[in-house]
Amino acid sequence: MTKVVVASCSPKMHEKTFRKTVQDAGLNPYQLEMVNLREQCSWVHKDKVEATQKAKDLVRGGVFRAARLEALFRRK
Repeated sequence: MTKVVVASCSPKMHEKTFRKTVQDAGLNPYQLEMVNLREQCSWVHKDKVEATQKAKDLVRGGVFRAARLEALFRRK
């Protein structure tokens, strides 16, 4: 089963957009994991090396979490 990890901006702003895109691609929209690099890395670190390492760790964690996601389905 395919899972999707998006490492970019805040889920508050764009989670609906990415879930719709995943669904439009024929995948389960609930098997999406978002990693917030903007607020958790680029906006809070001045040291680029430190921010890059943290970003790698966050993405690694997102992939680890996505691997364990289970398909969900809407109920009426």
